[in-house]
Amino acid sequence: NTSGLGDVQVEGDSIYYIEAGSLHCVSSDGKFKWNVGVDKNSRFKVTGKGIAVWNGSRLRIVDLKTGVVLGNPSINGSILSAVVGDVYAAVVIGPEHNSTVLLTDLGGNIVDTLTDFKDVTVLDCGFFEGRELFWIMTLDSTGSLPCCKISTFKPGKRETGSITDME
Repeated sequence: NTSGLGDVQVEGDSIYYIEAGSLHCVSSDGKFKWNVGVDKNSRFKVTGKGIAVWNGSRLRIVDLKTGVVLGNPSINGSILSAVVGDVYAAVVIGPEHNSTVLLTDLGGNIVDTLTDFKDVTVLDCGFFEGRELFWIMTLDSTGSLPCCKISTFKPGKRETGSITDME
């Protein structure tokens, strides 16, 4: 029964959901694997590398297989979204327009701060599989035609490339 549940996400053979102040992990046949306490009304994103759980300015980086909290970085600002990769986690901090993106190691230590998003909205971000490279998609809606840009970054070394699409 999933009545009253918020977001439910699937990764591999596991199902993840938040209920009653805990993030739960069960197998695809419904067997309990683990749970970890989280803040009420938390949001989360599961990738094949880990789980980012956030509420307000509080972030937890959770191990996908064990539920152990790997990092709990101190964030100044309201978290809009977060994602975990192989080596780093990315955190988008509001406001929605003119956001800041923090890159942390999986222990929660801030590695890089990206602030080059003046007059754009961050739509999505993530990491390339098995690599340190980070990608981010932004939307510029200030002109007569909206324009999306996808940029790649290597943490600590800034932008490594980008493509722009007006369609």
